[in-house]
Amino acid sequence: GRISFLSYMQQRMTPDTGGWVYHSVMKQL
Repeated sequence: GRISFLSYMQQRMTPDTGGWVYHSVMKQL
């Protein structure tokens, strides 16, 4: 699900790298 995916992204990515990826994903959702 979406929550699991976001949790995965947050755990896998570093704060800097995951930051723009996370926000980019959120904009598309």
